[in-house]
Amino acid sequence: MKYVKEFGIFLLLLIICGSLLLSVYNNVESTTIDQLNSVQVVHAKQASNSIERFFSTYNNTLSFLAENNHIITMDPEGRVLIKEFFVRHSEDIASITRVDKNGIILYTYPYESSTGANISSQNHVRKSISEQRVVISDVFTAVQGFRTVAFAMPVFKDGRYDGSLSILIPFDQLTQKDLESVRLVNTGYAWAISEKGTILYCPYPDLIDKSAFTVYNKSPTAISFIYEAVKGKPGISSYTLKATRTGNDDPEKYQAAYFPVTIGDTHWSIIVATPEREILSTLQGFRNNLIIISGILVISLFFFVYYTTRAWGIVKEEEKRRTAEAALRESERNYRSMLDNMQEIFYRSDKEGNLIMISPSGVATLGYASREEMLGKKISSFYADPDDREKFLHTIRETGSITNFETRLKKADGTVLTFLASSHIYSDAGGNPLGIEGTLRDISDRKRTQQELHRKSEELSAAYEEMTTTAEELKHNYDELDRSQQALQMSRKKLNLLNTITFQDIQNALFSLKGYIELQKDIPMDERARVYVNKEKEVTEKISSSLAFAKNYQDMGIKPPLWQNVNQTLLYAISHLDLSNIVRKDNVEGLEIYADPLLETVFFNLVENVMKHGKTATEISFYYKETLDYLTLFIEDNGTGIPDAEKEKIFEREYGSQKGMGLFLVREILSITTISIKESGVYGQGARFEISVPKGEYRFFRSGK
Repeated sequence: MKYVKEFGIFLLLLIICGSLLLSVYNNVESTTIDQLNSVQVVHAKQASNSIERFFSTYNNTLSFLAENNHIITMDPEGRVLIKEFFVRHSEDIASITRVDKNGIILYTYPYESSTGANISSQNHVRKSISEQRVVISDVFTAVQGFRTVAFAMPVFKDGRYDGSLSILIPFDQLTQKDLESVRLVNTGYAWAISEKGTILYCPYPDLIDKSAFTVYNKSPTAISFIYEAVKGKPGISSYTLKATRTGNDDPEKYQAAYFPVTIGDTHWSIIVATPEREILSTLQGFRNNLIIISGILVISLFFFVYYTTRAWGIVKEEEKRRTAEAALRESERNYRSMLDNMQEIFYRSDKEGNLIMISPSGVATLGYASREEMLGKKISSFYADPDDREKFLHTIRETGSITNFETRLKKADGTVLTFLASSHIYSDAGGNPLGIEGTLRDISDRKRTQQELHRKSEELSAAYEEMTTTAEELKHNYDELDRSQQALQMSRKKLNLLNTITFQDIQNALFSLKGYIELQKDIPMDERARVYVNKEKEVTEKISSSLAFAKNYQDMGIKPPLWQNVNQTLLYAISHLDLSNIVRKDNVEGLEIYADPLLETVFFNLVENVMKHGKTATEISFYYKETLDYLTLFIEDNGTGIPDAEKEKIFEREYGSQKGMGLFLVREILSITTISIKESGVYGQGARFEISVPKGEYRFFRSGK
């Protein structure tokens, strides 16, 4: 009886503490479920916004394209526009089709054999004909066997319905980036249903295309929230399934968040669900003793070491990347030095037979003032005898290479020299032929003294032996050059892969950070804290912009320059912008420029610059003027213009870090093919950008050719 009082107090305190701990645990459990539901709402909302932005972007692009006269009349240039549209968007769409008002295919790509077919019986085509407006179909299985969504934009001719322009969007590809990546706790996942309750996407393939009301007919709680979801409402709910796919027959309770995706006149619902058992498993430490708590600390330490090691690995990989870049630059310098100091002439031509590279020795030997004077000329124009060119091409097409082919070439002043040509067909990394390259050795002096050498047989034999040795050395030098080029290509490929992996890691981390910032906004806070949250959001947006700039800068110069139609490239560039309040005047028909494939990005940034900073701009003009040595392309607006003190600064990277990197990127892209840009407008009257294209870097074509 001595310790009864103490035992009673201890028991009372134990009950009080137990009650307090139970109350705390229940509160933590409720808070944990609420927090998880908030995260699920963010995931569902972000997936919904991403899909809506996807359809909105293509709605603007197809609307702009459907107003093009070439698309309306479906002439040959219209077919070219459709092909180029598909090539530029092949990552997102499976095909693009122009259908007339009776449902007959006028043209489709890439399934061109279907042109002329009657598809008026297809639901989205029939609906487009009857309602004459934008139509987005339900998910269906295409003839080619993949699940897809049809997006049909009406085409009007003289104010009357004249058919539609539609694209097929692979549904699994559309949902892959937004839904497959959603994983909460262990088995939490995202799924999508149509407004009729059909399951459009689910990690379990056997449930796809089935009615959610049928699949979950034994769960009244699931049916209840599905009814709310198909009405297009957002919300949070819980439901219980009597059997799960884990093999456990015990009822499983799920926490779910759903958010609508509005697409045209229909809608889908994105649902993110997680088993409550997994959510509450994070509270194991409140129910276990100190040993379990110690275990959690060990696990936490493990994850800390894991992520610390991973971060250290990223730092090491970055150091390796920089070392590889330095090695690549050194390799390029060595290659350029070797090319500049070669005694023989090294040349390279493209598939059309245009000269695109010549060593300094070639410029001097053939008597030209500069390398630029030769570049762009037809190789055939250098031949003194056209038959030699035909023999050369015939041999190299048959065998892929040619060695010591004797031919005569004309100098700039018309003088004829004799050369030995050793050449081969060069290809890209995929094995596609790009043109011909090789070396030329001037043997004019040897030819002039050949008669004398013929009389001296011993000297002729020695000379022949020396020539053979020189040929072997030349072949050895060529093999070394070829290995250097292969190493250069491999280094570029590895650098590109490394950059891609790094960008993806940063973007994934940034995506999570944005999600937490959105969650933080829902937490009650004072005005000062809210200012900090807004600044955090601004920083993440700036990081996103910097990543986009870095991606474009990385792609710059990776692919070789090519001839690009200025009018069509400009058309694709502004199709991503809303120019409804700006009058556009184009006078660049028939002009082509030899530039980096990112020329479309140049036009996009220049026009976007007008929209952002032009303020009072109501008109933008595109035209060109040609002089003796170059062509100037003008992009001019009637906005506020640019102060004289900033006309050069706007192209600097430091200035761009404050105002946006667009104009810095523009100058860098153009400089790849020796094209320059400057701003020459009068402040207060508007901005005017002058793009100077050297002779040989532009040309004109006639429509229909």
